[in-house]
Amino acid sequence: MRRTKGLWLFVFALAVVSLAAAGAAQAATIQGQIKGSAGTDDPAVGKTFAVVYSGTDACSAAYLTYGFINSDGYFTITDLPPTTGTGKQYFLKTWSDESKGEKFVDTWFVLNNTAGTYNCGEASGFSFITSNQTANAGTINLKLGDSIPGTVNPTGNPYTYTDSTGVHSVANTYVLVLKKTIVNDEPTTGCNSPIFMITPTASGCSNNCAYQTDNLPAGDYFLQTYSYNTYVSTWWATGNATTTSCGGATLVTTGVTGNPLTNHDFALGDTGGTISGTVSGPTDMSKILINVYDYDTSKSCNQGRWVTTAFVASDGKYTTPGLIPGNYILQSYSVDGTYANEYSTGVTSTTNCTGGSVHVNGGGNTSEINFQPDTITSTTISGTVYYAGTTTPISGKEIYVNVYESLKPANPVAGVCYQGKWITSAVVNSSGSYTTPYLPHGKYLLQSYSKDGFLNEWYKSTGTSSAYYCKDASEVSTMTSSQAGINFYLDTEPE
Repeated sequence: MRRTKGLWLFVFALAVVSLAAAGAAQAATIQGQIKGSAGTDDPAVGKTFAVVYSGTDACSAAYLTYGFINSDGYFTITDLPPTTGTGKQYFLKTWSDESKGEKFVDTWFVLNNTAGTYNCGEASGFSFITSNQTANAGTINLKLGDSIPGTVNPTGNPYTYTDSTGVHSVANTYVLVLKKTIVNDEPTTGCNSPIFMITPTASGCSNNCAYQTDNLPAGDYFLQTYSYNTYVSTWWATGNATTTSCGGATLVTTGVTGNPLTNHDFALGDTGGTISGTVSGPTDMSKILINVYDYDTSKSCNQGRWVTTAFVASDGKYTTPGLIPGNYILQSYSVDGTYANEYSTGVTSTTNCTGGSVHVNGGGNTSEINFQPDTITSTTISGTVYYAGTTTPISGKEIYVNVYESLKPANPVAGVCYQGKWITSAVVNSSGSYTTPYLPHGKYLLQSYSKDGFLNEWYKSTGTSSAYYCKDASEVSTMTSSQAGINFYLDTEPE
């Protein structure tokens, strides 16, 4: 998404304050290098940056801070607090300022891969168990990308919403960029392509409002508007002949020249019906969204493609953007996973998709489509760390327990490590015991980490020894409840 200078500086200022509060004593560091691909100039100082995000995964991570590159492309970002016990990691992405003529595609860092990735789900995470650690992100070679500019007319007045931090005014209409991909050996269309980018129209504008996407990786894309007003979502088609039918959308093909592909304009005119209701239960309504899907009898549970999303006000009320007449399925979504994602049955909601739909008439409102999402009970894993072959707890040592996602299938192959992504860490206390932060119901592999003379070993469910190798680790399941007695028996490092 394109960033305004004021917003960028405001967020940066918040990050500086929070990092200063963390204290220099907890200063971990990420360093690396950003270069141009063969045949292109290198990124310029003050125009391309390394940006740090913090979260459980790159796709939902929040902006934290950024670092400048020098004339050789090297950067060093300091004062990052350790991630122990937070359940979070750091993720690194480049950002090139198009307003200063920098035309590189923003790219996520992937360890040992100079090409990086445009897919947030493939980004590498960085964890700091203790303070004063340094992670080397390696070198990334950026490619040029074309952008897509145009206008939207009309867009309506700026949209105002209220959350726990106050009243906010944002652009009323956005342009969604959906990337054509191959799914099950078939190319996607405007009706089923995933969203790649969301670009706002110019702020404070209500007619002929300009938009311009970030520089895009070379590929094929569809363009669709999204409006907080009652304007129906519209697809771009050849000759600016916009259409409300996703099947009538025209592809826009981008290359690697770094140039804008002009004349992709939208004319909004159709107004649609809306759906409204109330969400009850959550204390922070800004963490709940209402997703709207097409009613499609050819799909499981009749849930078709995503159509739009409604934001929930602080009093629990929501109203969808304009929808063309037809039938829809509505589902709540908990941003931080503390509430179940549920389908509305009208008066209340359930986690079971009943296949029922909500009908919308042109220009009308369908009301009282309510939600009461249940709280999800989180789980923990706990245990004690002993000296190998004994029942004597290890006390007074700096030891941690790292929790990883288990990728072990129903019929695992002997001798294979099924370690997935890092989830969180737990600190072993002075009596040798540990308890993890809250974990989603799932299956995990656990490994100890020590800088005080003990081997880093994997949890094994039998005997009074732990496993040296991941392939011998035992899986811990919290699918039904928390797990206690997940003990380690650690060997000391050889002299």
